[in-house]
Amino acid sequence: MSILVLKNITKSFAEGDGRAVDDVSLELSQGEILALLGESGSGKTTLLRIIAGFEKPTSGRVILNGSTVADRKVFMEPEKRGIGVVFQDYALFPHLNVRKNLEFGLRGLPAAKIDDRIAEMTGLTGTSELMKRYPHELSGGQKQRIALARALAPRPQLILMDEPFSSIDGMLKAHIRKEIRDILKKSGTTALFVTHDTRDAMTMSDRICMLRKGMSIQTGTPAELYNRPLNAYVANFFGRTNLIRARVTDRGLQTAFGLFPFKGSEKLKNKNVLLSIRPENFAVKQDNEGCICGNIVDKSFMGDYYELVCEVHTEDGDIEELLVRTTAEKNCNGELCWIKPRKGKIHILRDNQELSGNEQQEGQF
Repeated sequence: MSILVLKNITKSFAEGDGRAVDDVSLELSQGEILALLGESGSGKTTLLRIIAGFEKPTSGRVILNGSTVADRKVFMEPEKRGIGVVFQDYALFPHLNVRKNLEFGLRGLPAAKIDDRIAEMTGLTGTSELMKRYPHELSGGQKQRIALARALAPRPQLILMDEPFSSIDGMLKAHIRKEIRDILKKSGTTALFVTHDTRDAMTMSDRICMLRKGMSIQTGTPAELYNRPLNAYVANFFGRTNLIRARVTDRGLQTAFGLFPFKGSEKLKNKNVLLSIRPENFAVKQDNEGCICGNIVDKSFMGDYYELVCEVHTEDGDIEELLVRTTAEKNCNGELCWIKPRKGKIHILRDNQELSGNEQQEGQF
């Protein structure tokens, strides 16, 4: 069952300024965690505010649990939508201790039910021992869990989180992400969160909606967006990749580096395409059978792998660089290395357009 449905949501703040959100549609199922991912200005926070009811859409429809809460004729106030919101700065009341902060969203309930609900939420979030502390006495991770407990306390049908990990120290972030995901899954809560960080999106979410300039450009699982990006922008946003022009032939993919074996669709035969091959999807060999010869011009030890920059002579006599990763030190000790794409790891982008220099820089987080 879909808890949230967005149909053709558009938002313009002022005439002539363009669209902050441009014809976005998506669905969110019961118990699912979805990330809205994009760089600054992509429209992700505006879309979250429209769902919460803090902004009205210029056009389109917001459907919550089967009922329209916003369109051209209908607008339901935020407090009536049954949505919990965890703000980027947590929005905890500084003059109230943790217990009073948790009680805030439960006003109107009998005292016994408030006690039961707070006990349930603090048990779920592991914050029972923090009840008498004030926000300034809490760590970033503790504030995050308290803010989530407060949002979950009224049993909302949907939780929205705006950049939930932006204030968490880098060394703790991985631990906190797992904690928050576990809490949401244990409680069966449907959640949508905004982030610009691909690590947040990939480790926290069941699906990712990638936004660019107000438009939804690809939605899918983290593995789908990483391994099968729609275009060069998505590919680069999820980390460095090798973009290689090729022509589809009966024998495979003809590139400037030679022929890559590939069995593809007949629809692509004799067409020019753009390939994305992740650095880890090149195998580094110690012989030249069926391989590309690369001259190692830079080598970096990254802990669990080596990153190599290889200069390769193309069939036209030019020199191009390929980025390669290997876990075997023996394969990168000389000046030369032999590389080949791993079987099944060549991805043909559906959108052939390459990125400009500025776009490549913007897309890497």
